[in-house]
Amino acid sequence: MTQALTEPNSIDKLVSVDMSPAKGKISDEFARYIEGSREVEKAQVSSKKDADVILQKYEPVRVHH
Repeated sequence: MTQALTEPNSIDKLVSVDMSPAKGKISDEFARYIEGSREVEKAQVSSKKDADVILQKYEPVRVHH
């Protein structure tokens, strides 16, 4: 991943794998992240700010004092 970020022209495609391919039930929390990601993709947002507005419905920002 570092290579792709620091030298983007050196890598054509990248697949990051960190979990086994075992099938199982996903958590409700992860299902919300997937739903939020799909909504961001469908909206074809052009900025992080626009994506954040959508994603706040799925994961509200928590402020710690």
